[in-house]
Amino acid sequence: MNVLHWRQQSIFKGEYVMRNYIKNSLLDLVETLKELCSEILREYESRHTEYMLELLEQGQQAAISMGETIEKFEGEGTEAVASLEIFCDHMYQMSETTVGALFISKERKLLDKLLLNIRNGIQHLPVTYEVVFFPYKASMWDCMESIYLAASRDIDCHVSVVPIPYFDVEQGGRFGQMHYEGSKFPEEIKVISWEQYKISERRPDCAYIHNPFDGYNLVTSVHPEYYSDKLKQYVAKLIYVPYGISRGGVSEIHLHLPVHRNLDFMVIQSRQLEKSYTEEVLKGKLLPLGSPKFDRVIALQKKGVEISEEWRELLKGKLKFFYNTSLSSLLEDTEAALKKMEYVFQCFEGRSDAALVWRPHPLMETTLQSMRPQYLQWYRNIVHQFAQKGIGVFDQTTDMDRTIAICDAYIGENTSSAMDLFYVTGKPLFILDMKIDKALSEVEYCASSFCNVAECNGKNWTFSHQFNALCTLDMETGKVHIVDTIPGQKKNQGWLVSNVYNYHGKLILSPNCMDSIVEYDVETGQFRFIKLPNALPWGNMGSILPFGDDFIILASRYPALIQYSMKKNKYIYHCQLFEKIKKLGEGKEFADERGYFGGGIIKDRCWYITLLQSNAILIWHMDTLKYEIMHVGVEGNIYGAIADVNGGFLLRMYEGCKLVFWNPNSDEVREIDQFPKAFVHRLNPRGESQPFGGFWMAKNHLLLVPQLGNQILEIDRDTLEISVYEMDWKNHIRKPQEGIFDNQWGNLGRTIFTDWDGFIRQDYNEIAFITSADDCMLKLDIDTHQYTEVQVAYDYAELKEYFSIKELYEKFEIPVRSREDRYHTLIDFINAMTEGKIQKFNDQQLKVYSEFAANLDGTCGEKVHKAVKKSL
Repeated sequence: MNVLHWRQQSIFKGEYVMRNYIKNSLLDLVETLKELCSEILREYESRHTEYMLELLEQGQQAAISMGETIEKFEGEGTEAVASLEIFCDHMYQMSETTVGALFISKERKLLDKLLLNIRNGIQHLPVTYEVVFFPYKASMWDCMESIYLAASRDIDCHVSVVPIPYFDVEQGGRFGQMHYEGSKFPEEIKVISWEQYKISERRPDCAYIHNPFDGYNLVTSVHPEYYSDKLKQYVAKLIYVPYGISRGGVSEIHLHLPVHRNLDFMVIQSRQLEKSYTEEVLKGKLLPLGSPKFDRVIALQKKGVEISEEWRELLKGKLKFFYNTSLSSLLEDTEAALKKMEYVFQCFEGRSDAALVWRPHPLMETTLQSMRPQYLQWYRNIVHQFAQKGIGVFDQTTDMDRTIAICDAYIGENTSSAMDLFYVTGKPLFILDMKIDKALSEVEYCASSFCNVAECNGKNWTFSHQFNALCTLDMETGKVHIVDTIPGQKKNQGWLVSNVYNYHGKLILSPNCMDSIVEYDVETGQFRFIKLPNALPWGNMGSILPFGDDFIILASRYPALIQYSMKKNKYIYHCQLFEKIKKLGEGKEFADERGYFGGGIIKDRCWYITLLQSNAILIWHMDTLKYEIMHVGVEGNIYGAIADVNGGFLLRMYEGCKLVFWNPNSDEVREIDQFPKAFVHRLNPRGESQPFGGFWMAKNHLLLVPQLGNQILEIDRDTLEISVYEMDWKNHIRKPQEGIFDNQWGNLGRTIFTDWDGFIRQDYNEIAFITSADDCMLKLDIDTHQYTEVQVAYDYAELKEYFSIKELYEKFEIPVRSREDRYHTLIDFINAMTEGKIQKFNDQQLKVYSEFAANLDGTCGEKVHKAVKKSL
């Protein structure tokens, strides 16, 4: 019976409370006693008296030893010890009984009953569970703290916090300097030195770790004695608690970690994340109970945080805005990041109702010094100015959770974990745009961008490119007024509509980034939607053109041209025609980006439309619906616009300073590349030569409007001679600039005509175009060469009302809608908060985020402890 002897010796003798593993060892000994009893009965039947007596003595000694062990922890008088004493006495009685006097079957039943009583007695013994936490960085303690607090409140548990050392990993995988942060933990957390805690002796019931990499981290490594495989040798349940916070997904690197092979449980944020972990080794081991990091923030929020005297003086009576700046944005574009900081501080400077709590990454200055030294002094000046002007608190504390509890709102980036911690407080968030580094003037704020203009019922209608707004344009004042919004589309969605067309008193809206053609009745304000089958996310349809009594909508990327038939009162999809056009661009990189259609004109009841995939012209007969595609000139030519001239057509090259004359009757094709010396042009940001825009044909004039050129050109329709159309507009032509008034891609942003019939008949003498550099509309009298300037802009008050910042907080979504842009500024957010227009707590925010994290009532730690304890 060497097995019995080994089990007795395995019971740890240095404890003064019953440990779970000791109790389990005692239960294992009961099974060994059961084997012993079976062997005793076999020896009795075989009449091997001497060996049977030896076995009976072993049974007595085992019972005595087990009883002594239990009494050492529980004292005298336990049910288990009483049952062991009865068993021991019975062993003695059996040794005194004459061989042959026992009835085996009766004895077997008696022994089974005695052993069952012993087992039940041991089962009812109370135990203390040894729970240990092995953090390595004090700053990461928050991912364990609430579990520790729950275990500490449990009278069944003995809890230890044992910070473990870690090393820098040098090139070649060698260990460098060792770090130990035991002294950096909160004062209320009593830590035990890793050198004093002997895990092989303590044999904890459960151990919590937050480093999952073992020896595979190339930056730092915990001491090898605390790799998960080493710990698992002495730990009943090994639990991994991730430090990071997830917003709906798991990075690839965290899906397959060394710790996965050795853990018993892993805490994850939500059930939603369970499907991300597909490793068989993790099956049944995931605890989707939330994150202790959230527990801590919630707890601090509930009980409040004492503010230091220094902070109290700076923040007294002010709303406090947490400002987060990270290393990632600093390194991505250092100049933009520093300008952004300066702008943010300007927004708070001098305010008596709002202050910043600025928390830069602790390594920001060190990172600049080593990686961007040319910007170091700039950053130091920013820090100095921040303090000197009393803009707020420069937070260098180690405990971000306390700072979050103090603050009323978050401003910063959307990649930081600080943002997720604010989610669970219910406090408002405002995501900053790193490209915005100054306050806009009223002119910049109201700058407009819209598609073509169509006259309908005495008003000129258009649709914003910047957001979801059907508008009217007052040609006299230049004011763009918002009339309506397309239902079912987000208000801030740009480029919804490509083109607006008036068809018998209804506006037809060509869909770009939406999935339906839209009809709008200007009299009733009613919308009607014609769904596009298999619509694309963007770039569906383009221009709308009259087509006899009907109209056609040209495709952008959608695989059909669409004709509205008045006779049939329905939309007809010309897919076969589009397929033929699409084939022209097969194998060409620009096919999808450039689109398929250029400019067009009507002649002899035919549309002549240039195709941007090759040197082709689409000729579409309105009466018969027949069409043909003709190739003009050399194969490499691509034409962007077409004009009617005597004897044929004039084609403008899509790229390059060249025109092509084409006579379809004689097949004559002639290139024209002689332009006035005064005409010069630049390249666009892609290095392309696109000097010209479109043609304007008005009475006896044929004008070629510039794109990247500096002059409007006039072409004689008979001789095709080209001259400069004299017009003094140099105040509106500027060097390439970015920003609100971006003219990098052309000097003229839009040309405007409102009446298709007049445009086709060419019986007008005024054209209008809007300059890119200043959003000014020039209404040009073609005969006199004189123009009237009108500043085009949205109405300021109308726009402010349309983009009320409090509207962003009426419905909470992830990703959050509350983002800084041209119409929702940081100043707007600060004012709305200080004026009470935005609630300081949003319960809907917690409800939505609960899809990404369980137990946002702060009970993750309690539930993790309960689940692990239940498994022991």
